[in-house]
Amino acid sequence: MNEISNVIRELRGKDSLRSAAKKIGISHSYLSMLESGLDHRTKAPIKPSPDTLRAISEAYNYPYKKLLEIAGYIEPEENNYDPLEDLKQYMIENNMQDMDFGFFDIEKWKKLGPDEIDEVKRHFEWVAAKAEQMAREEEERKKKK
Repeated sequence: MNEISNVIRELRGKDSLRSAAKKIGISHSYLSMLESGLDHRTKAPIKPSPDTLRAISEAYNYPYKKLLEIAGYIEPEENNYDPLEDLKQYMIENNMQDMDFGFFDIEKWKKLGPDEIDEVKRHFEWVAAKAEQMAREEEERKKKK
């Protein structure tokens, strides 16, 4: 599996192959091949076309330019740190992409640097761990009843 395959799989999250393929506008068998990085028929490496990357970008609200970079169509830009993109990628990697964070004041977030974004990530990790702990405790309380 290559990097673009991993990103596509992460973007799909908990969606089924068929559901994600329909959302993107491609066949589920093609999506499966993209996620594996191999053409199942020939075992040759496969990568999505720029048009397919655009469809994935639109379906999952993910930056098209970033997908082009990951797939190797364009060179990454130097010193172009995007704190919102960093947080968004972190949320995708940790299955938080469906959470509604619309309460953020985006203009303030754009001013954060890498250190501040790392701190925000640590807070997200704490919130996720706390939620898991509370869910376990609730489950234990239900078992005792």
